[in-house]
Amino acid sequence: MHRYEEIEAYVMDMIRNGTLKEGDQIPRETELAELFHTSRPTVRQALSKLTLNGTINRIKGKGSFVQHTKLEQEYTRFISSYRAELQKKGLNPRTIVVNLEEISASEPVAHKLNLEEGAPVIKLCRLRFAGDDTAKRPAVLTTVYIPKAMCPQLLEIDFQSASLYETLESFGLAVTHVLREIEIRTAVPKISRRLMVKDFSPLFFISSIGRIADGRVIEYSESYYPADTSKFIVEITR
Repeated sequence: MHRYEEIEAYVMDMIRNGTLKEGDQIPRETELAELFHTSRPTVRQALSKLTLNGTINRIKGKGSFVQHTKLEQEYTRFISSYRAELQKKGLNPRTIVVNLEEISASEPVAHKLNLEEGAPVIKLCRLRFAGDDTAKRPAVLTTVYIPKAMCPQLLEIDFQSASLYETLESFGLAVTHVLREIEIRTAVPKISRRLMVKDFSPLFFISSIGRIADGRVIEYSESYYPADTSKFIVEITR
């Protein structure tokens, strides 16, 4: 094992055994160089690898810190509610409803839903949290549009506690097919304020079109995930 690999393993072991926790500063370059009887360039090689794999965050003039663990999102693998997905991971998700209202469909939204521009749609905007502390940063900001004619009862539902997919299923409108597109965007001020991130920081943007069994489009959604706290799993088999 090369000396830089020993340093890398040493830092990883401290994180795994709890000696170093998220946000903690790791030993400085000079300390690691002295501990392993090696040069600072060798230490920097180890720290560069730890930075590239997302283990630490190096801040110029301050040092290196344990990076926050990214939440594995399976939104790209399954048709499932956000609540059900996180509960499978042993987490207790919480939701804040930003707004739930009837609006007239803009041209882009109408196109996604196969409606005429101006048709009535239900707009549901929610902030989703991975835990029960809503004072922390949200995990995702999601806005979904549903044709009002297909399920007007949604305007009466408390989506702070109710699941949209489970509610639709209870009305005989289970989502059976979803097409999702994922790209990287930067956080404009309106989005960054809600997600509690810096303006123009990177975000995962996922647009989603959901259909029911007869092929009709039941939902179009737009979701923003902070790139520094989320990662996505895509599983492919042959």
